Amino acid sequence: MAGQGPNMDQFEAYFQRADIDRDDRISGTEAVINFFQGSNLPKQVLAQILYKSRSDNRLNEITEKQKREISLKIRCCIKAESLAKKVEEKNKQVGDVASKLTIELATFCDIQDKKLELYQAIVKLEEGDADGIQDRANQIRSDIEELVKILE
Repeated sequence: MAGQGPNMDQFEAYFQRADIDRDDRISGTEAVINFFQGSNLPKQVLAQILYKSRSDNRLNEITEKQKREISLKIRCCIKAESLAKKVEEKNKQVGDVASKLTIELATFCDIQDKKLELYQAIVKLEEGDADGIQDRANQIRSDIEELVKILE
């Protein structure tokens, strides 16, 4: 606070006396009161200074509250993103399981079809209608064994 005239030098001297802990701030109610009483400022100017000080304090409170709210929103967004990734991973796992089940169901249906075909071939064998049935039965049996290996 370099002096720019006699009044500034006077206020600088008052400030230095009031700044007891030398932190470039006037701390404590009593120090503030003593500073302003010793300044010989008109009451209107003191009222303006008080109003400005209170306004600044209120602005600081609002700013701090907004910072906390923004911080909370950021943390919520991060948490939501984390949860979205977990849900996406679970959906992928469910999709993989569903795909595997679809393949197993198709294989099971093929086995059932082959069993039915084998059963029909056995019935024809028992009836004596054996035109190439034995070869077909062996082929079906081989197919069933392969499908069972796939399921395992």
